[in-house]
Amino acid sequence: MLYAVGSDGDIDWQCDLPGGRPFAPVLSDDDLFIKSRSAVTALSYQQQTVEWSVDTPRYPATSGGRWADLSPAVTEDHVYVPRKDGLQCLERATGDEIWHERTDPVATTPAVADGKVYAPTIGDGVVAMDADTGTIEWTTETFECWTTPVVDDGVVYTPARFDLVALDADSGDEQWRYTDPGLGGRSYTNLTLVDDLLVAGSTGYAVVTVSTDGTVQAIADGSSTEFSHVIEDGTVYVATCDGISAYSLESE
Repeated sequence: MLYAVGSDGDIDWQCDLPGGRPFAPVLSDDDLFIKSRSAVTALSYQQQTVEWSVDTPRYPATSGGRWADLSPAVTEDHVYVPRKDGLQCLERATGDEIWHERTDPVATTPAVADGKVYAPTIGDGVVAMDADTGTIEWTTETFECWTTPVVDDGVVYTPARFDLVALDADSGDEQWRYTDPGLGGRSYTNLTLVDDLLVAGSTGYAVVTVSTDGTVQAIADGSSTEFSHVIEDGTVYVATCDGISAYSLESE
C-alpha cells in the first residue's frame, strides 16, 4: 500500500501496489516509481493512477536479516531496476524492457552518471554498464556492496565490506582503499559527498568521514547505524539503535 500524507499528517490518498513489500518511492517530475519485492510500478502523482507495472523475480535480499533498499534509479527516459538476477532497464513512459543484464544480485539503487550505470552487487562489487545498451564495461574484485555508489569527477566511491574504496569511473581501477580502521563494520547507509568529504556510517561506527583522497578525517564512535543519514548546515543527523544523534562535520 502507498500512502500520500500531507504536511498536516492527514492521508491525502492511498493506492494498492502489486508485488508485496514496497521500498522507498522515487518521485521524478509528476511520476512515482516504486520497487516492491516482486514488481516495479509507475504511478501518476497528480492523477493518483497506476501507469504501468512490471513483474520481477521475488527478491528476499537480506544480510543478517536486513532488507536491501531496492528503489529504482530514474532518468529522463529510463528506469533502472535492481533485481536478484541482475539489472533491468525499462522505458520510462511504457515500462517496456530495453535491456536486462544478468549479474550477481543487485543489492540496492544503482548510480547513473556520464552514460554509465554503476550497479552495486552482493558478489561482484560494483558492475559498470553502458546506460543505453547494458553492455558490461568493467567489474570489480569480489566484495559485498550494499549501498548506492557516489560518482563524482570521474571517480566512483563505494563501501567494500568493511573498507571504503575509490575506483576510476572509466576503467574500474582501484585508486585508493581506506582500511585502517576502515568503516568498522558493514555499511548499509548511503554515502554522501559534501564538498571533498565523504560521509558514511556502519554497523561499527555512527559516522565516518573520509576525504576524497582517502584520508580519514574523523570517526564518531557512537551506536551503530543501518539507516542513511541526513546532512543539513554542516550537521549529520543519524538514526541509531539508541535514538537520533547529531554530529558536526566541522568538529568531528
